[in-house]
Amino acid sequence: DTAGLRMVSLFPSRGRLSLREVSGSLGDLGTFIPLLLGLARAGGVEPVPALFWAGAFNVLGGLTWDAPMCVQPMKTIAAVGIAEGLSSQQVALAGMMTSAMVLLLGASSAILLVARLVPDAVVRGMQLGLGMSLALKGCALIAADTPHALPPLQTAGGRYAVAGTAL
Repeated sequence: DTAGLRMVSLFPSRGRLSLREVSGSLGDLGTFIPLLLGLARAGGVEPVPALFWAGAFNVLGGLTWDAPMCVQPMKTIAAVGIAEGLSSQQVALAGMMTSAMVLLLGASSAILLVARLVPDAVVRGMQLGLGMSLALKGCALIAADTPHALPPLQTAGGRYAVAGTAL
């Protein structure tokens, strides 16, 4: 059902950006930042340039479309990068390809057709599969030896306790 979807003009009327919208646009950072740091730990990206460019393009996108943008595609790329151990080149290419597709689908309004043709069950199944892959990778990282960690994190039991407390 596409009734809830609305297309945003490429030439928006300025001045509608409120503090509530800015606050809402930052809501995804609670999951984006940990995923980005996990990806950086796995060697998939350098965190400082990634944060800078993600922020810069989110601001540019928000100003261009007159709406705050979520970072769902970036979170998905980070999750796949961590779970599959992607290289920095693979992560960069995934970001470029995703950006091109989002631009093409959004500018052409083809996203409305995609939303109508792809069942919610397919989307939910992909989300579940990616979430399970990321959870399994997290368990593997918890179980792995980390001699350089703080004392409570040097044993697998300590790492599981910290992970359980974080939930």
